[in-house]
Amino acid sequence: MSNSSIEPSEPGQDARISLTISPTRIRRYLSQQTIKERQLTLLKSSPHPSLPISIINYTNDTEWHRQWDDLTMAARVLVIEPSTGTVVSRAFSKFFNWDERDAYRLPVPVVPVGGTSISSKRA
Repeated sequence: MSNSSIEPSEPGQDARISLTISPTRIRRYLSQQTIKERQLTLLKSSPHPSLPISIINYTNDTEWHRQWDDLTMAARVLVIEPSTGTVVSRAFSKFFNWDERDAYRLPVPVVPVGGTSISSKRA
C-alpha cells in the first residue's frame, strides 16, 4: 500500500461480519505503511500471555487520519487467532455519531438474520 488509501476488502470478506480475516492483511495493517504521503500504522496487536490469541485494536493514526475501512472498523477489541485469522470474539464495530464527518460515508453490510436481511437505508 504505497501512497494510497487503504485497500478494500476482498469481495464477500467484510471483516465486520466475517468469521475469518486474512492473516496477511492483518499483518500489513500492523506494519507502518505510506498512505497519502504519511507513515501510518493502522492496527495494534496485544498477544494473550498464554493462549494463541491476540486482541486487535485500531490506532490513533487510524482515527486521526480517518483511515476507516471494514478491517479498521472491525478492530475494536477484535480477538483473533493470528496464525489462521479466525475470529474468536468481537465487540461492536466502530460507529460514528450523527454529526461526525464519516457517519454516512461507508456502506453498511447486509446481515442475514434468521432468513431476513437487515440493512440500513437512508430516507
